[in-house]
Amino acid sequence: MGFILLPNLHLANIIGTLKITSFAGTFLVSILYLKKVVIQWKALLLIMILAIPSAYVGSFLLNYVSNDFMKTFLLVVLTLLAIYSFV
Repeated sequence: MGFILLPNLHLANIIGTLKITSFAGTFLVSILYLKKVVIQWKALLLIMILAIPSAYVGSFLLNYVSNDFMKTFLLVVLTLLAIYSFV
């Protein structure tokens, strides 16, 4: 959606902005989820430790990939994800 509304901005800025709202929503839902299920805390800690540097590396590399490539790549990935989700 950000690509349609902000076509002249660099892709890294759009994705960074979208991540802020995504983080906020995921954080709030996670709190509700924690109240309903039993969590394997060791596995969660490992995932969190791996997620932080992975997000940083992904954001860093995004600055070196062309916008045209990323727009095409995201279109393909999101299309495949929609097909997988709805079929």
